[in-house]
Amino acid sequence: MRDASQAPRNSRELAVRNQFFTPRYVVEFLVDNTLGRMWFNATGGRSALREGCQYLLVKPDETPPATTKLRDPRTLKLLDPACGSMHFGLYAFDLFLEIYRDAWDWEQQHGPGSLDVSTQAQADLQPLCQTYADAAAMLRDVPRLIIEHNIYGVDIDPRAAQIASLALWLRAQRAWHAAGVRAKDRPAIGRGHVVAAVAPPAEPDLRQQLTATLDRLDAELFEKTLQLLKGLPELGVLLRTECELPDLIRQVFVGKGTGLFAAMEREHWQQAEARLREALTGFAQAAQSTYQGRLFAQDVLQGLSLIDLCREVFDVVVMNPPFGALSSGVKDALGKAYPRGKNDLLAIFVERGLELLRPGGRLGAITSRTCFFLSSFQKWREDVVLGLARPEVMADLGHGVMDDAMVEAAAYCLVKS
Repeated sequence: MRDASQAPRNSRELAVRNQFFTPRYVVEFLVDNTLGRMWFNATGGRSALREGCQYLLVKPDETPPATTKLRDPRTLKLLDPACGSMHFGLYAFDLFLEIYRDAWDWEQQHGPGSLDVSTQAQADLQPLCQTYADAAAMLRDVPRLIIEHNIYGVDIDPRAAQIASLALWLRAQRAWHAAGVRAKDRPAIGRGHVVAAVAPPAEPDLRQQLTATLDRLDAELFEKTLQLLKGLPELGVLLRTECELPDLIRQVFVGKGTGLFAAMEREHWQQAEARLREALTGFAQAAQSTYQGRLFAQDVLQGLSLIDLCREVFDVVVMNPPFGALSSGVKDALGKAYPRGKNDLLAIFVERGLELLRPGGRLGAITSRTCFFLSSFQKWREDVVLGLARPEVMADLGHGVMDDAMVEAAAYCLVKS
């Protein structure tokens, strides 16, 4: 096996080098102590998750004070930024099933409006009891809700992203089968939120054909967006598109140096993105569209989905991130963007994961344990692990955890300050 200290030459080598299987007990340990712990605390310990999460670290007499307003589960978001075949998401699916049951019971006890939807950017969610006739109707729709509202994933390997999407779809089918819901009675599932971080298309002829269908400002936004996404195959979610997008929108719609309120920036982007998606869909479906044209449209849509994902604020981030030296092609860019973690990809992924969390959100990761004692990681430990967050749970696992990877591993959970 290639030594992890040697830098990968490109994104394909990086993807292959870091495809290490996460053992089931590690998956459960991290999800139990992030998503499970969050819900356990919110319900004051009055949830079946206490018994169902076998790795949830709870003191025998621990009873946290219950929140006055439980979160609507449709507003909860979990991200795996290096999702592979979605091991974390598949187990999280099981916990979300129980979370929705708890939420229904809570609303039945406390009445409509007792579930908090304030974290939803567009608070257009009706109370569960006004959306569904009874508990059975709600539970029948829960597998769809989980895929369309709760679980997000990114991977730089398009094949892994495809497998992850399929795995979630199959998990939903298994849930319906276990509940006795016949295939013809199962709700249709949307695309979900698994994104392949693929390179923006470079075919000049196809780009010109598409921009010819757009007005001047939308065409300019399209070209600038492709430039923004050019590092996707190597960076994936590490590309801070949400930070660069406001300036890009100001340049196109208002002019350089002119300020916009955040709400106006969001509105400009949402409207322009909707027009661009419509144009891409029409471009892909046009009778004269070639196979290359359809792939072109799909790749652009994946890039737009990555931008949208990075603009979300997550409650939980769980991951088995790539580790080792930075790829030579992105070493300078990542070193400037993440100076505290430039020694190792794992440190950068942890810092980025914390960035994407809301305050009080939880991050769970399995990585090399060396980041916790090598002097080269001291600034990362001080500024990120202890500065942006506080450690809550840690398991020192040693050798032989991730396949044949020659690394001593640790699994840990951080709470964002």
